[in-house]
Parts: sequence; C-alpha cells; structure tokens
Amino acid sequence: MLLAAIVSSKILSQCIPDTTYIRPGIYPDTSIGIPPAYATYMYEVVITAVIPEDTLFLGSRVPVDSIGVTKVIGLPEGFTTATDSPSGFWKGGERGCMLITGTPTHQQVGEHQLNFKLAGYIASWALPVNFDLTSYSLIIYDSVLHGIADREVPVSSVKVFPNPFAEKYTIELYATTPVLLDMCVFDLNNRVVAIKQLNTGIGINHFTFNCSDLKPGLYFCRLISNDGIAGKAFKILRY
Repeated sequence: MLLAAIVSSKILSQCIPDTTYIRPGIYPDTSIGIPPAYATYMYEVVITAVIPEDTLFLGSRVPVDSIGVTKVIGLPEGFTTATDSPSGFWKGGERGCMLITGTPTHQQVGEHQLNFKLAGYIASWALPVNFDLTSYSLIIYDSVLHGIADREVPVSSVKVFPNPFAEKYTIELYATTPVLLDMCVFDLNNRVVAIKQLNTGIGINHFTFNCSDLKPGLYFCRLISNDGIAGKAFKILRY
C-alpha cells in the first residue's frame, strides 16, 4: 500500500497535489528523498502520492477504499504537517499530499529520521491495515557553514506586491550597494521554475515580472549574488 499525503500551506491552507505524477507511488522518490533544510530559514516541502485503486490482499487483488496518515514521528520541534483532506484519508485512485513546514534552529542541525504512520482500508474489510513509511529523513544543515546567511547579500529589505498575484507582481528591494542578483524561483518540490536577473542600484529598486506561465500555487524565491552567495528568501503566491 502507498502513502497519500499532501502539502498545504499557511497561505493556501489547502494543498494542491502535483498532477504530473500518474502512476501509483510516492514522490519525490524515496531513493532521492526530500530537500534539506537550513538552520534559521523557513522550510516547506510537499510529499505527493497517487493512491492505488487496488492492492494484493490474502492472495487476491481487492479495491482500495482509502489510505491515510495518522501520525508523523521524528520531525524536529516546531515543525508541523498539514493535509488537504480534513480526515487525513484519500480514496483509492486519488492523488494526495502533505506539507511539512517549520524553521529549524542551529541546535537541530543533523539528520532526523521520519516515520509516517499509515492506515489503509480495503473494500469489505472493516479493520484498518496499519503500516509505516520510514524511507524519508530530514537533513538540516548549518546555514552559516553553507554560506546562505542573509548578511552576505547587500539587500536590507524585500517587499512583494500584490501577493497573492494573478499574472504580474512587483518586487521592491533596498540595496546598500549596486549589485547584480539572480532571483531563483522554486516550486514546492524544490525545483527551479524560473530565474530572473536583477540589476540593482543603491537605494530603493522596483522590478515587475509577468509570471502568467506559472501554475497557480505557492513558490519560494531566493536572491543569489553573482559570486554564488545566497541571501534573502521570500514567498510568492499565484492564484
């Protein structure tokens, strides 16, 4: 049986499963794992799954009624999960996902083994089949050692408006020195979906982008200087 857990976000308060996944399974693949987190930086990741329509049970293939997540063990203190289903269960053949979010501390640097407690129901069987998913771990890196401290980028503030946006949004940032920045846009699966170049002058700068090619949903942006130092991070939401 397979996990169907999904992402939700504090802004959306509801997840949107990744529809590019068709075959029953868990994504990202457990052999790849989920992206790492960095101390003092907000972290959000989505685990998406496609629930099988049937499964092998006592030697025969039987329809899957539903599968759900009952508990997640091993997350660092301060991390939370949220699903798009109020009950935490999804029907056979559905897609589902779960949001894992939190801001790790320097004291939480290291590897945290995760255990998803799951329960599945099959047709004509009243009792749940309980099982564990232990293939994921959350690795937290020290942000200072990995060179992503905000102080490295000469930008003291970033504002985005409107946010949420329909097609266009504007970034206002204050630069303490002229600098060429790349703004990398990531989706909830930590994939780069766009890179925008910002050539700033001293003081307040405004940059407007047309993102009508982005699917509705939550995205994360990070400013990266031309010497590879990563700094300010923020969220944008297209509705």
